Amino acid sequence: MLVIDGLVNNPLNLTYSELTSMPTTTIIDTLQCVSVPYFLKAVVKWTGVPLKYVLNAAGVQSGATKVILYGADGYTSDLPLWKAMEDDTLIAFMADGQPLLTTHGYPVRLVVPRWWGYKYVKWLVKITVTNENYLGYWESRGYPDVARKNGD
Repeated sequence: MLVIDGLVNNPLNLTYSELTSMPTTTIIDTLQCVSVPYFLKAVVKWTGVPLKYVLNAAGVQSGATKVILYGADGYTSDLPLWKAMEDDTLIAFMADGQPLLTTHGYPVRLVVPRWWGYKYVKWLVKITVTNENYLGYWESRGYPDVARKNGD
């Protein structure tokens, strides 16, 4: 179940089946770890639902500025709303044409092209829309909140 709540007009509780039946996008993106960027990286063909499609279905309220992303393991991250609404920010359920492996985030994970890997929340279970300046796990420890790679 993927919960979308917070500053929305229509909170959602989406099953895997409901999510995978929504319009999908496939992109090729490089997932890269900020701590060892030359060794921990992978070029992946991701398939998923654009996050903005789900947020639009939930009806984001005016004044919202950020989304908080929760993994089933307790990990959190966040995105500015403008990044969450980009066409290629995905709630991914497939990698390289196959369902995600459990170790890589099954059933769904976030994919945030052109940003560092700590924004790619695995085992995504909840998205909260907020106007608070929330900082996720790594962001609250000094990592950039706007996590662009190479000035992208």
